[in-house]
Amino acid sequence: ILGTMVSAPAKAGFIGETVSVDYHWPTLGSVYLSSGNAVVGAGVEFSSIGSFGPAADIADESFTITYSNTWHLSGGAAFDGLVLTAMTADIIGVSIDSNTFGFVPTLTFDGQHVYVNQAGAAFLPAGASLTVNVEFAAAEIPEPAALTIIGLGIAGLAIARRRRSI
Repeated sequence: ILGTMVSAPAKAGFIGETVSVDYHWPTLGSVYLSSGNAVVGAGVEFSSIGSFGPAADIADESFTITYSNTWHLSGGAAFDGLVLTAMTADIIGVSIDSNTFGFVPTLTFDGQHVYVNQAGAAFLPAGASLTVNVEFAAAEIPEPAALTIIGLGIAGLAIARRRRSI
């Protein structure tokens, strides 16, 4: 009985979340290519960011950026990369899962954004991909007080038994 009263915290993730992935250049805040919004589910959410940008596939706890064409990056930009925006997420950590670029982009985040800054790279070859793991805060889901419900059930049984014995 005690095992049924204890539950693990609910997990948050991207599935069902409204997201966008935009390419910012030459500064963070200067949107160069925009993806629009998509709801995360099965399949690739963005086959191309803007008209010729990379594809973005968002999974529950990660996202993968794939460059189908060789991508020449401009030197000297303060920010040259992607910003993933999740409308209601609570992002608490990010890490690179796999890296085929030949360089390590700078990853930063806040509660609703992941920033992938590729500034400093000369180019990315066709087929290059990057997977970023994303950690979310546990979702707070209110649950009924199990002990109160069990206590009310026991009290109800006691009252019913008492009525029968009278």
